Amino acid sequence: MSTETPHGVPMFEVTPLTDPETLADRAVDFGRETNDLPAEVVKRVAALDDMAAVAVESDGKLLLRRLTETCSWKFPVVTVGDGEDYVAALREQVRAAVGPIELERVVTVREITVRSDESDRTASRTFVTFTGRLNAGTEPVELPVPEDGAHEVGWFAELPDEADELPGTAAFFDGLTGRR
Repeated sequence: MSTETPHGVPMFEVTPLTDPETLADRAVDFGRETNDLPAEVVKRVAALDDMAAVAVESDGKLLLRRLTETCSWKFPVVTVGDGEDYVAALREQVRAAVGPIELERVVTVREITVRSDESDRTASRTFVTFTGRLNAGTEPVELPVPEDGAHEVGWFAELPDEADELPGTAAFFDGLTGRR
């Protein structure tokens, strides 16, 4: 089922998602890139899971979190294992780490492939970013930090210098700037 957001962007019902490749032909910003890197980096990337993130906007600001005192600011993000449902993983882990967020739609999919500059070995990771909103009745400026959750949560109109920029992050902040 597809409807449109107030900005005329198609919005699809958020349903279980185990294969982001199925979104390649839909109204989703789908990108692929390949980089040649040293074999040791390719080996490390091969051991990493995919990631899902959610960009939550309220009053012209985006929600970022830090999981520990030494962690960088970033969108609420979770790792997603092979065959795991991106939607279920994100809903469950973000609710525990940040609070009551409802997923709205998939906005970006970035498939990053690294290729060894010394052999034929490759490894890929997929980053899926959703938009989300606070559940009704949740006050954005008073968003609590749940017990055993994020170290700190905050609302930002611009990406902080000390932020971790996952693939697709800049597009959300650019979008805020474009709406002002």
